[in-house]
Amino acid sequence: MSPPPDLRQDAFISYNHDNNLLRDADGNGWIDNFHLHLEVHLLQFAGRKVAIWRDPQMSGNAVIRTTLKNKIQDAVALIAILSPGYINSPWCMSELREFFALAEEEMGGLYLNGKSRILVVVKLPPDDGSYPPEIADQMRYEFFEINSKTKRPDEFRADIRNRDERYWLKLQEVAWDLKELLKDLGRLSAPVAAGTNLFAEKLATGPKKTIYLAETTADVAEQRRQIKEELILHGYNVLPKQTFPYVLEEYSREVKKDLAQADASINLLGRTYGIIPEGADCSILRLQLEMAQEFANGHSGFKRLIWTPEGWEASDNKLTQLLDQLKLQADPHKGVEFMQTSLEEFKTLMHKRLTENLNGHKPKTTAASSPADVLRVYVICDRRDVSEAKPLICYLQERGYDVVLPEFEEIEGETPLAEIHQQNLLECDGVIVYYGNGSPRWVNAKRSDLVKHAGLEKTEESPRARPLRARSFYVAPPSSDLKDVFRPRGELVIRNFGDFNPDLLSDFIRDLEGGNDNEGGNNNGQ
Repeated sequence: MSPPPDLRQDAFISYNHDNNLLRDADGNGWIDNFHLHLEVHLLQFAGRKVAIWRDPQMSGNAVIRTTLKNKIQDAVALIAILSPGYINSPWCMSELREFFALAEEEMGGLYLNGKSRILVVVKLPPDDGSYPPEIADQMRYEFFEINSKTKRPDEFRADIRNRDERYWLKLQEVAWDLKELLKDLGRLSAPVAAGTNLFAEKLATGPKKTIYLAETTADVAEQRRQIKEELILHGYNVLPKQTFPYVLEEYSREVKKDLAQADASINLLGRTYGIIPEGADCSILRLQLEMAQEFANGHSGFKRLIWTPEGWEASDNKLTQLLDQLKLQADPHKGVEFMQTSLEEFKTLMHKRLTENLNGHKPKTTAASSPADVLRVYVICDRRDVSEAKPLICYLQERGYDVVLPEFEEIEGETPLAEIHQQNLLECDGVIVYYGNGSPRWVNAKRSDLVKHAGLEKTEESPRARPLRARSFYVAPPSSDLKDVFRPRGELVIRNFGDFNPDLLSDFIRDLEGGNDNEGGNNNGQ
């Protein structure tokens, strides 16, 4: 069985919104509580926060269709919360059947080591006791019992105050089985490396750096608190020290005063656009970003880190436009990085960036050239395209680059392919996605990987610590209507349906070599 592609979400909860209407004293429905409790149990079992997505009460068929389809494509597992309403809902059954079809056709199969990637949670049983054929033969997690007297199903309570032990025991089963599935797919965090001792590390003796940690919206206030505490713990001076008045003139004056003392700025964006100060025409999110950009333009070495949680989506058009602009403006070589990752991944990169010199590079040394000085290009392609991509690969090798190709065969007992793919992304200077025989879903998954990893790099010490310099999509035969309209925003797209032409790579080569510390391009001895 071929391995599943690299997916961004650990799980997708498929449910009927009517099953979430009855609220407890805290205003949460059964589905709300199940989702929260499952995430907490998985945090304990897996040792990391597991990314579980479910749709809010969305409106507009186009929005629903596009969003749900993308999220289903990105998910490792589907948690189907069955009820009579679920089975009677065209949307719910479509989610189940779409995931089932994708798993069978393109995700490496529905079963892995005997474990199904569809977890069937039965909130209430179907009226006639029959289940959809896609899951009829699967193990089910039943959150109810048939009352021996009334013959009616008694639903397990999800209320944490009035605990129903039957609910919690069954929840633990779901959480454990999902953890085991993620473990088999190599998606759990590796143990801390042998010999790691934070207390044994020497503390910095130089002057403390000052970080401007921008005000943000309520939905990421907890993440901001954690980042602030971690910065202070590592000896940084964090500004602002107090909340500013939300009047444009005063607010701008105080922000600029703090930025003038800072060595770097960190901006966090959530789902909402934020407060608009009196006299302003935009929110504090945009104001702080614009003032940080203005300050950075006149101060070489000022670093800007911008982060939004992985899997989150903007709730309004203004924030969507702002996020799109930030993605286009981001340039690690200029000290501006936009990241959409987990909080832990961001904190790892944050510490690395704040201890490096300008533009994400470690201090230069006078050591002789080493393999780490050679630019590395990761050419991502479908197995069927290796032969057709040879002219491209050979050309890159002739220029002196270290060209890395994907591995296609899963070998038992060795590093999983998904992990190798992620590591290749972290260790390369440039990426070319060769879009030939791969499906549209395949190329979209690769683009998601690039968005996630554009600013990330290895977390362990290495002689090489460089951000991603260049990336491109190389569109090749066979031709199709979808390829004709393939124009992802902010991406360099190379189209070539004829003989190989190296001139088409000029923009990619310029970006790749433009960020090199060694003047004249690749320092490879040629």
